[in-house]
Amino acid sequence: MLIDQAADPLRDTFVNFFDQPAVTFEAPAVLALRYNANILFACSRRDADGNYTISLRRVDFDRNDRSRQSVHDIVQRCTALLEESIRVEPGQWSWQHKRWKYNPLDYPRRS
Repeated sequence: MLIDQAADPLRDTFVNFFDQPAVTFEAPAVLALRYNANILFACSRRDADGNYTISLRRVDFDRNDRSRQSVHDIVQRCTALLEESIRVEPGQWSWQHKRWKYNPLDYPRRS
């Protein structure tokens, strides 16, 4: 699942992404908790020869905590891994949409 897309501010959670709040899909976290599944963060890098290298990192989380805060924390962990990957090789990441188009102050947190 791609997590660097602008999600639905009414359904998903705002997390820190490059020091700005960005609404981010909760689905990977919710599904992992619901089905006791692992989350693997995958990042591809284009090599000089035109091939790709894919790195995988396991995202650790408490499988017994299904709270809203836990979902948020998992999404933040995944987003932090994405940000780390981008910082290492910024030329490998591009997107053509407004990633920070929603302001969390305009979307009060649902209960």
